[in-house]
Amino acid sequence: MNSNLSSNSQNNWLIFVQKNFDLIVICILILATLIINYRMIKQGVNGTGDVRWHLAWIQHFYQQITEGVWYPRWLSGTNFGYGSPTFVFYPPLIYYLGSILRLIGFNIEQAMTILLTLAIFLSGLTFYIYGRNRWDKLAALVGALYFMNTPAIIAGSSGFCVETGSILIVSSAK
Repeated sequence: MNSNLSSNSQNNWLIFVQKNFDLIVICILILATLIINYRMIKQGVNGTGDVRWHLAWIQHFYQQITEGVWYPRWLSGTNFGYGSPTFVFYPPLIYYLGSILRLIGFNIEQAMTILLTLAIFLSGLTFYIYGRNRWDKLAALVGALYFMNTPAIIAGSSGFCVETGSILIVSSAK
């Protein structure tokens, strides 16, 4: 009688895991993202590489959007007021997202931390989606966790602008 209850509960557990595997994977990827990016979340942006430039660009991009310039190609507040043609060369999507976060009420460092954390999570999620269509779900999860921890993703996300966009594009390409 007792072994029958035990096997029945094991079967219920397996059925639950099989039905909700994608939701469990999303929870695992969120947890992995928080572990990978824990130091930045706790201590803030470290300012290495060109992160300082991107912090300033988010600030000036946000400032120009609030002034009514919906596609600021020329950041007039940079270079000691002389300006810079930054967004003639750089894609602005990440900066629009950063500006939305600034409008919500986050400061610049918090906005950048959220964007970098989101990029790491989305790289794992899109790799999992790609992998489950090519392999089985468990292999896709292992591959997604591995991909999220590759040095190009972790170190590249600190470069922010082009690297963050390329992380999102490369991980979603089929």
